[in-house]
Amino acid sequence: MIHGRHARTRIPLRRAAVVLAMSVLAATACDTGVDIPDLVREPQIVGEVLTREPVVDQGPNERRYLYELAGGDTVDLDLNSALRVGDGPAPDEGFLVLYGTEPDGPWFWSGPLLDDSVTGRQCATIGGPALEEGASIVFEIGLRLPKAPDFDPAEIRDGEFSDPTRYFCIDEHGEVTRYGV
Repeated sequence: MIHGRHARTRIPLRRAAVVLAMSVLAATACDTGVDIPDLVREPQIVGEVLTREPVVDQGPNERRYLYELAGGDTVDLDLNSALRVGDGPAPDEGFLVLYGTEPDGPWFWSGPLLDDSVTGRQCATIGGPALEEGASIVFEIGLRLPKAPDFDPAEIRDGEFSDPTRYFCIDEHGEVTRYGV
């Protein structure tokens, strides 16, 4: 048994230790686990690739193409120098391409447009993790896309999409339509 002034300080110290431990746990619980980079890109041009033609007069190791997109835009893309966002394939006919420029040069993301068995619409898929921020979804690969007006987050209600085995559907306008399996 402890007598004197130490008896009084043990309980407050224990409480302080518990409060500190709970604060650390609460701060950890608030950490989303989704690591969004400082530089987040928003596409300036979005569309389905209708045609892909190699640029004339290029060297043997050059991979520069002109992409004609649905909606009338044309993108001149050098696959050797443009930044590929994520790990998707190079754009081809029937693919969705998201394209933009930044001070360091052009960047792109692309994926094949496939029939979505849930919605019946075409979409390209992009994996998470990602966070919902207002009217957008921000992906851990550094890409921000608008949510479609009928965006379906599945059972996710906290805006954190951290399951790496699930994906998002992106429609031909570059809008996120749903989160799925």
